[in-house]
Amino acid sequence: MIDEFQDTSSSQWQALVPFADEVTGPTDRDSTLFVVGDVKQAIYGWRGGNAALFAEIERRYDITAADMATSYRSVPVVMDLVN
Repeated sequence: MIDEFQDTSSSQWQALVPFADEVTGPTDRDSTLFVVGDVKQAIYGWRGGNAALFAEIERRYDITAADMATSYRSVPVVMDLVN
């Protein structure tokens, strides 16, 4: 599981790729890759954070991102402003 992925830099992702490839490749064991993040919360671009890496993960592992339609962390007025 990789959390706060929206703040991951390209070089950090390259360090993680071998592990991600291993758990998503053909194997006899049960393994998964679970990546969590929110591009609207990407605040570390100044240090190389690259929220566009989500698209690379979708292409590389042939998956589709799942969006959360409901937020349990903010009131509706905040979500309306952000959206």
